[in-house]
Amino acid sequence: MKIHFENAVARAATFTSLSADRCEVVLGAEGGGISLAEIRNSGKRYIIGDIEVLEEHSVAMMFRCFLPGAEEERIFMRFGLLPCLKTRICLDLHLLDNSTIYTNRTPARLSWWFMDSVPGSKRQTGSSLAWSVPFMRSG
Repeated sequence: MKIHFENAVARAATFTSLSADRCEVVLGAEGGGISLAEIRNSGKRYIIGDIEVLEEHSVAMMFRCFLPGAEEERIFMRFGLLPCLKTRICLDLHLLDNSTIYTNRTPARLSWWFMDSVPGSKRQTGSSLAWSVPFMRSG
């Protein structure tokens, strides 16, 4: 099942490019995002897609899940993205049942390599993201 970005809703964000299978979003320094309501009733286990940070700094992203009408998320997944590097993400929606607190990972291993190889990189405010090739898959 493909996610159609034309149905996405911007929250404290601006779409600079939008089509059925790709979107480019500008977020302010305070954060923001897009809502993908199609995920809720899809019956699929995974969300898979490519995200690219179009700025020269890394970004912490959150996949947040809300109850209908709620202002605060019920549960979230947080992950980091490196600048100017298209990253394929795979979010396992079964983790949202809260039965697993930490997923398998090796923290900061990639960021150590990246920061050593890019001298003089500096942090900026705000972020531009491009997200493409999203689809959902059963487990």
